[in-house]
Amino acid sequence: MRLKSIWMLAVLSVLVCGLAYGAAMQDIIYQGDKASDEVIFHGDQHLKRGFKCNDCHNKGMFPEKKKGATVITMKAIQQGKLCGKCHNGKIAFGVDHHCDRCHPKKGPDTRIYD
Repeated sequence: MRLKSIWMLAVLSVLVCGLAYGAAMQDIIYQGDKASDEVIFHGDQHLKRGFKCNDCHNKGMFPEKKKGATVITMKAIQQGKLCGKCHNGKIAFGVDHHCDRCHPKKGPDTRIYD
């Protein structure tokens, strides 16, 4: 009976981790105060390149996984902070002249999370 309980706990752990991993792979658009503040985060693209959630969700960058917990500005990103830690033109595409990669144009299937 004890072995069966341990086995079931292991299976449940794998399922829960799988669900959390799947949720992180969605593209999410966050709406700021103005239209130019809309930003899309491509979770699947980051995971495909080998990044893990805690690479960004840590004390130095985004400690909480909720909108608004960290104030993100283009100035901070251009100074190499937050998203700019990787999006510097060396690790990942730089932010200069690539506006549409993070600030998308809205389409009929766009999901916006406020």
